[in-house]
Amino acid sequence: MHPRPNRTPLTPAARSELAADAARLKVCFEHVRAHARGEVEGLFGPGSMTWRVWREGSWVTSMMAMLLLEIAHPSVGAGVVQNSNFQNDVIGRARRTVASTAAWVFGDLQTALTTSYKIHKLHARVRGTIPPEVSPRLAGQPYRANDTQLLFWVHATMVDCVVKMYESFVEPLSAAELERYHEESNLLAILMGVPPNEVPATWADFRAYMDRMLNGDTLEAGPAVRKVAHALFNTSVTRGPLDEALTLGLLPPHLREAFGLPWGPRWQQAHDTLFAALRAGRRALPEALRYLPGYHQGCLRVAVARGEHLPWEARLVNGLDRWVDLPWSLKPIPIPDMDDDI
Repeated sequence: MHPRPNRTPLTPAARSELAADAARLKVCFEHVRAHARGEVEGLFGPGSMTWRVWREGSWVTSMMAMLLLEIAHPSVGAGVVQNSNFQNDVIGRARRTVASTAAWVFGDLQTALTTSYKIHKLHARVRGTIPPEVSPRLAGQPYRANDTQLLFWVHATMVDCVVKMYESFVEPLSAAELERYHEESNLLAILMGVPPNEVPATWADFRAYMDRMLNGDTLEAGPAVRKVAHALFNTSVTRGPLDEALTLGLLPPHLREAFGLPWGPRWQQAHDTLFAALRAGRRALPEALRYLPGYHQGCLRVAVARGEHLPWEARLVNGLDRWVDLPWSLKPIPIPDMDDDI
């Protein structure tokens, strides 16, 4: 959820922080360039665990849960409440967030780096103090969007929710596969500006971090954050019980209660029924519809660059994206001398 930056004049201390953040991002980008799969492949590329997990359209059902977990962190919640106009542009901001994610995961290396740099610049002036309506407990504590702890929390909610959805809808992952997924995901965190020495070393370390965050006393939902949560469920595209049934079962019980969101046996039954239906529906879909457009376009870009066979599903999705602005897509990939065949 990209913010509307606060234009309050910066203090000398704030300018010093901005300079330090910019220097840190430069070091992170150098690490990413050294460890990415390739200029054309991007951070991960075909055959990576990240592409295998993130290509599944089913993880999209967890997006609302990700947002709620993010804003339950008082510093993130304060940033959203004080700097974002998402309530007036929910769909537009969601599309921009989705486009950024697709660029990071499925884009070529320069696209991923450029997208991260733009977001870093956008976040640079998002700073302030936590108001009491966000967290009476932490009122007055300073925050800034490019703080590495906040960046990692936002990253962690994505990584955690996406793998949970994969295992719910597709198949369980082995310990070795989870370790590979974690190792690759660390590169995504570093791309966002988290220093290499601040990412968890192993999947077990990551799980321990998530357990501390989800079950400790860091997350909460003051009145202003509860208002944001209820607004998310009352947009033109989320009004009605479907999104609540999909989302709320993914939250820890104490956070559902903190947000003041409804739950009970009927909601649990609706959640389980919806997930069962989605699992069945996924199995019936062809790959062209089961996998996200950005994944198909990433595969197509790599195949074109390598002179390999061009998958028909990727060519079809890429062709459709020229006429319809598909969500989770990249820019259409040019295919030399084959346009008429799509």
